[in-house]
Amino acid sequence: MSKKILLIVEGESDEPRFFRRLFKCCYRKAEYKFYPHRTNLHVLAQELVKNYPDFENDNIDIRLVLASIESDENRKQVLKETYSDIYLVFDFEPHEKNSHFEIIKRMLAFFNDSTLQGKLFINYPMMQSYKHFSNLPDHTFDTKTVSLDEVGNYKSIVARESGFTDLAKYDFRTFYSLAVHHLRKAYF
Repeated sequence: MSKKILLIVEGESDEPRFFRRLFKCCYRKAEYKFYPHRTNLHVLAQELVKNYPDFENDNIDIRLVLASIESDENRKQVLKETYSDIYLVFDFEPHEKNSHFEIIKRMLAFFNDSTLQGKLFINYPMMQSYKHFSNLPDHTFDTKTVSLDEVGNYKSIVARESGFTDLAKYDFRTFYSLAVHHLRKAYF
């Protein structure tokens, strides 16, 4: 089977727009579909543990979990298809009042292989972090932080500080540079 990717994402606009551009610039042959969950990671964690308290031991299929709570038949059909890789992409949202950080830790340990149960990626603090650069290269990126008090305004902070707000202008070189910057920051 050739690569067919399912992207289970938080929202219906930001994440699909980003990944469509990424695949267009960097992986043109990819076949992929989106399933916007329409809620945040903390709610997903709560739903998961409510229905499958020992999800790590049950070897659950995230597509079946989501299909069981999905009412829209067209959206359910996306989950029923066969995929070679499954990626879950959600914002961390440290300011969430009804947080489930311990469950999220368990989810990170379990959802660790895109070809088996799926691979969970968490944007910190949220999706807009990919464009939180004034220029590239940005030598201040490694030490750039946002306080917990500022997270609620993170989108406006990025809009004010970013020199890369137009995703249509992103090309292979831009995505490569973003990856290098984020890997360096993770190492830092």
